[in-house]
Amino acid sequence: MNSEALVGEALQEIVRADATLNRFVGMVRARSPVKSDLIKSEIAIAAGLKQTTQTKPVLDLLQESKLIQIDDDVIRIVGENPPPKEPNPSFVPPNEPMRAGPSASPNAPMGQVPYGIPLPLGPARLAYIQLPDDWQPRELGKLIKILQIALGEDADA
Repeated sequence: MNSEALVGEALQEIVRADATLNRFVGMVRARSPVKSDLIKSEIAIAAGLKQTTQTKPVLDLLQESKLIQIDDDVIRIVGENPPPKEPNPSFVPPNEPMRAGPSASPNAPMGQVPYGIPLPLGPARLAYIQLPDDWQPRELGKLIKILQIALGEDADA
């Protein structure tokens, strides 16, 4: 076994043993592929940083562990095939349930698998929203207003 494989395995054990690092990998697994800005923001929030420019060492650690790969500012799980270079539909809602296991939310009730799109609210805080299959991006403003009304935020704020 070569030293690169040993280093990769050791880093994987470190990432899996650390709840915060494991959560970052789980987020990539649940939403893959993701823009690196999302993970950088999550790392900055978890570490209490004011800028995302200081997150490179954590991303390097995750990439060296061979759990994620970063290509052109896009992060995906290692072994995932990158999407074809052809244009894709502008929006496909992922309303399937999340798989149980390492990609499940750390704050999901035991025995239940959350449905919908995970929305990070902060460290170890995820909300899930499920959209109908015929949802269109142009309905975003309406969705935000309905959430504001439903959750009690003053409409004038």
